[in-house]
Amino acid sequence: MPSRMARPGVIAGVSPILVTHLHPLILLGSYILQFDNLVTSPASTLLSGLLPLAVIQTTYAVLCLDAGSYGDGTGQKVKTGRRPVYGAKKTDSHSTQGAIGEKILPASLSLLLSATLGTAIMYLTIPPLVYVHKLDGQKWREIFAFMIPIDEVFGAAVGAMIGAWCGAVPIPLDWGRPWQEWPITIITGAYLGYAVGKFAGMYALTGKKLVF
Repeated sequence: MPSRMARPGVIAGVSPILVTHLHPLILLGSYILQFDNLVTSPASTLLSGLLPLAVIQTTYAVLCLDAGSYGDGTGQKVKTGRRPVYGAKKTDSHSTQGAIGEKILPASLSLLLSATLGTAIMYLTIPPLVYVHKLDGQKWREIFAFMIPIDEVFGAAVGAMIGAWCGAVPIPLDWGRPWQEWPITIITGAYLGYAVGKFAGMYALTGKKLVF
């Protein structure tokens, strides 16, 4: 039996159990729809996807989660290697201004990507946790220490973190694929890990605790 925090009767005719099972599929479907744009324009695509992601996660929390029913869940660091400079590189004595611009532009883009990536992962993981646990300081200390029992909300958050970490693996591989660019694999791993972690928290790992 899945761990259940469903709220019966929130909206007439809406089954929380059905919605909570469809929720990760909706998330993955929305991500697949924007994947091509993410590969070609990651910063703007991540930014434009924040509002739909926030709406999906908030709707899921309101329809499917019962606040307080759990009795007894980042931004990625920019790679330090040199980023490729697009366009011809000037080498004469008049190129100082252009060289400064070439350095500032990739740095600004990396900062924007880091901010949007971190915000996307935050929207993916934090709203359900906040809805359930509110601002209970003790509970959040247990969440950050990975001490609370696993359920669909905490399992999804942990899954997203693990997925994002695993998403870094393909980046240095010499495959020459456009989707290997940072942070595409990171956010892809976060979405996949979220879905896997949620179902694991609902079924296989319900009530268990992480042991290190």
